[in-house]
Amino acid sequence: MDSIFIDTDIILDLIQKREPYYNDAIRLFSLVEEKQVVGYVSPLIFANLYYILRKTDSKLFAIQTLVRLK
Repeated sequence: MDSIFIDTDIILDLIQKREPYYNDAIRLFSLVEEKQVVGYVSPLIFANLYYILRKTDSKLFAIQTLVRLK
């Protein structure tokens, strides 16, 4: 099974539905969910996502999103 490192930008593409990469992010996370690939992130990505999401949305949204992502 292939292992894939998922960086902050890909996760933001999914969460914020950023075009033109949103559909690709959906496909990648679907592969992870279906256990066709193993997705990895670093702990720093959670800190980066929290920082970005609380600036663009709210602290509550950031926390809820990170809990679901985990």
